[in-house]
Amino acid sequence: MSRITKEEIEKTKCGRFLLSDENIYLSIYSLNSYVFEYNLLNTEDRILYHRLQDKFDARLINGVITRVREQIIELFDKDKYIEAKVYFKPKKLSENGELEFRPLHSTGLITQIGGLYGRITIDQLGKIQPDTRNLVLASALETLGITENRYSGIPTIRMEMEKYNLRQPEFLDERGSFIVKLYKESKNDYEDMSNDEETNNLIVFCKTPRTRKEICDYLGLNSVTYAIQTYVNPLVEAGVIKLSIPDKPKSPKQLYYSVEREE
Repeated sequence: MSRITKEEIEKTKCGRFLLSDENIYLSIYSLNSYVFEYNLLNTEDRILYHRLQDKFDARLINGVITRVREQIIELFDKDKYIEAKVYFKPKKLSENGELEFRPLHSTGLITQIGGLYGRITIDQLGKIQPDTRNLVLASALETLGITENRYSGIPTIRMEMEKYNLRQPEFLDERGSFIVKLYKESKNDYEDMSNDEETNNLIVFCKTPRTRKEICDYLGLNSVTYAIQTYVNPLVEAGVIKLSIPDKPKSPKQLYYSVEREE
């Protein structure tokens, strides 16, 4: 089998930008934003990390750009640049009698290292004025029109989701990270799922935290894996059911419990 070439990738606008010097240089320029755990780097990578802080070392940077480009092409060639599994569950019969499906995984997850700043809580986001780390700098950037109003981000996200009839986002502050869950399913799909009698019964059952085995037995199924993937995970994705250990979803001590549905 022939290897994929740089020219083949660059046939698309996205491919041209992906392999461009500009894109890779910007990644190098923003290196500090990508390296969250410096101590996990080996000695060679740590040396390179510090050397790349000099953004004017053209010889070094050009060499790194070339190596990164080769690595990207190799990932494309091995078809390993993205791996995803999407599971579907029967949803309902359409008016013409065709069976419609919906994906079990229906969220986009955005994580920002650092968590919420100051005294504000999740429930207060977009409702009150938060603390500002550097008030003078923030005010100056707003006055110059470089940034938006400091308090407009959360309301804007909510309005945009409402505009496209999507479920409202979920904001979380966990273990020093600020997490935003953006739901791809429409509010109508969410309401259809939550109004299903079988689903509602499961939600009521999980008002008391339950193990995987307890849920499987309740549903009258033999496979715990099937029970969780088919019946529980969609509710987890929808934010109706929560995990007691969210950072370790496969933990044998995991419990599932239902919460009040957002309107």
